[in-house]
Amino acid sequence: MTAVHNRKWLAGLLLGVAVLAGCGAPKVPDTVEQTSLIIDKEGGITSHMVDAFDKAHYDINELREMANAEVAAYNTANQTGADALVTMEKVESLQGSKVLVTYKYLNSKVYEAYNNSALFYGTVAEAKAAGYNFDSLNQVLFNAKGDGSMVSGELSESKMADRHVVLLEEKTLVYCPAKVAYASESAVLKEDGSVDTTAMLPEEFPVIIVLDK
Repeated sequence: MTAVHNRKWLAGLLLGVAVLAGCGAPKVPDTVEQTSLIIDKEGGITSHMVDAFDKAHYDINELREMANAEVAAYNTANQTGADALVTMEKVESLQGSKVLVTYKYLNSKVYEAYNNSALFYGTVAEAKAAGYNFDSLNQVLFNAKGDGSMVSGELSESKMADRHVVLLEEKTLVYCPAKVAYASESAVLKEDGSVDTTAMLPEEFPVIIVLDK
């Protein structure tokens, strides 16, 4: 298989995963059971992808080799500094005929480029500088405390400019490096501090998660 075909095969195999999203000094689980996206304070991204691996012709070693080859090819073509852009951490079998594939990305820009899926982590001001127009997103953000208060329109205010924000377009569970202050109306804040976007409809994306200072 070519690298492109390998990429498509791997993407197809792991399509439809549920993402683990949550922010608010969240408690990241020791054991990964769902697809999850973890953002650290420096902006690094860890992606745990969990999906069914129940076909007779699936081979865990082949999947591992393909993932490693794809990462190596991407880094060779795009890396300019000393730090690897993408690292394939592990590929392992889980109970229930499932597979876990874990990647680490240098930052959200690398994640976007590698997966062709929108992801931003930075301040509101940085998001606007990157071309995100919060007014055009026309979303109502609810207070994560659950008191029903809203922040619609306030993202354009100067007082929100230094708040960190996560923007993504995936059905996922997200763990953020700080407590969640506000989140998109259809996102669900879990008890462990993660934000669950798995029930959101395509027209409700991108998910907006605003973090506490």
